[in-house]
Amino acid sequence: MKHGRYDPARDVLRRYDNEPIGGGNPYCACVGCGKSEPDINMRISGHSSGCHEVARIETEHALYDVRSQVLELLAQLSDEQAEAFLEEVDRLCGRDKYDEGYVATELALQEMNTLFMMVKAEVEASSGPPTP
Repeated sequence: MKHGRYDPARDVLRRYDNEPIGGGNPYCACVGCGKSEPDINMRISGHSSGCHEVARIETEHALYDVRSQVLELLAQLSDEQAEAFLEEVDRLCGRDKYDEGYVATELALQEMNTLFMMVKAEVEASSGPPTP
């Protein structure tokens, strides 16, 4: 799925954390793998294998994909039922802004997947038994 500046199907990653190379070099390097901007050339495959910055971005986008699925399910619930879950959705999506990087986002993704299953069960319970 395409997410603005991140498009894995087209091997595009235009925005990632970087730092100046220094020593008179005008370019920056990825903080995850140390490769320079010209080497990366806006490609996911331009980063080193195992680059933690690419892994963080992939996990962050997976988190927001699951968030979208949760919000779609919440639209099927009453306002009172949805309200209890919305705070948790907001908390999980804000976590990576306050905690440290990849580990926090991984944790948030795991918790968001759990929340998705809880909301799905709530939707199924509120819709009653299936009619034959």
